[in-house]
Amino acid sequence: MKWYKSNAIKIYEIETDEYVPAKPILREFVIEYNLDISLMYNETQVKNTRQLGREIINKIDEIKK
Repeated sequence: MKWYKSNAIKIYEIETDEYVPAKPILREFVIEYNLDISLMYNETQVKNTRQLGREIINKIDEIKK
C-alpha cells in the first residue's frame, strides 16, 4: 500500500508491476463475495476508501467468529 499527496490509497499489483487505486478493488471484493455492505455513505455520497475498507475488515472479523 502506498500513500499519495492526494490521500489516494493505492495497492501494488504484482502482475502489472504498478500501483493501482484500492477503491475499485474493494468494491469488487464486496460484490464478488456478496458481503452485506453498502457502497454508499448516504443517499448521495459514495463511501471513501477508508470507510469501505474499515467495513470490509469488520465484516471479515464478524464472519470469522
